Amino acid sequence: SFVTDQVVSPTHTADLAETLLDLVENPLPGTYHVASAGECSLLELATAVVEELGLTTPVLPTTFAEFVEKYQPPARRPRHSPLLCRALALRGMNAPPPWREALQNYLALPGSID
Repeated sequence: SFVTDQVVSPTHTADLAETLLDLVENPLPGTYHVASAGECSLLELATAVVEELGLTTPVLPTTFAEFVEKYQPPARRPRHSPLLCRALALRGMNAPPPWREALQNYLALPGSID
């Protein structure tokens, strides 16, 4: 089961690392968000993984409240937490690609799924 009403910006760590290296090599003060473009619910992310892998695994919806009640996670996460990369844009840097493209890139890596 995956949450339908919690929205995030999934980010491929390779994209994050590339951007962080650029920020380290060309430092400017400020706070930078680095996230793949776009946003999705956790259910949409799980569905995309299943689709990209060509699986038939059922992906079942649940709500954030149901998830918290059932699993009682130690840390509460915000229900809407996508990030915008405005500081990167102001600096003239490209933000990472859209999350679905980043997911495809991740799944194409050797050893990403075993």
